[in-house]
Amino acid sequence: SICGDLSKEEVEAAVRRTFANLKASEFVRTLADKEKETPLQKTVSGKKNVSFVYAVCGFLAPDNQSEELFAAELTAMILGQGNSSRLYRNLRERKQLVYSVGSSYYGQSGDGIFFISALFDKKNYEQVKSEIESEILNLAANGPTDEELSRAKQNVKSDWIFNQEKVH
Repeated sequence: SICGDLSKEEVEAAVRRTFANLKASEFVRTLADKEKETPLQKTVSGKKNVSFVYAVCGFLAPDNQSEELFAAELTAMILGQGNSSRLYRNLRERKQLVYSVGSSYYGQSGDGIFFISALFDKKNYEQVKSEIESEILNLAANGPTDEELSRAKQNVKSDWIFNQEKVH
C-alpha cells in the first residue's frame, strides 16, 4: 500500500525500480501430498503445579483456495464460536466443565488450520477431552441443524461486514 503526496507516475516508477529484478518463482507446498494421506497425531504436554489447564488441539483443514473453506468456517462457528455453539452449551453451560471453550478455522496457502481451545480445571482433563471428541464425532455424523446452519451463515456475513470497518 502506498499513501502520501505522490502522483500516479511517481508511484509507478518507484514500483518498477523496486521490483524490476525480481523473477517469478514456482509455489512450493509445505506439506507433501503423501504426508497428507497419513493421519498425523501428536500430543505435546507439560506438567506444572497449576490449577487450570489451557488445552489446544489442531487439525489440518482446507487451504484458502479450497471450495471447502466455507464449510470449515461454518463448522467452526457451529462447533465453538459464541454462547450458542455446541461446545459452549455442552461443556460450559450444561456440564460446567470449562471456563471457556471455542473453535476457529484459519485458511491460508498450503494447509489451513482448524483448532479447538479450552480453559478448565486440571481434574476435568479426561472428561473435557472426551466431550470435545464426542461433539466433533456427533457433528460429523449428524451434521448441523437447520437453525445452527442459518445462525452460522448469518454470523459469517456479519463478521465480514464488521471487518470492512477496519483498515486491515
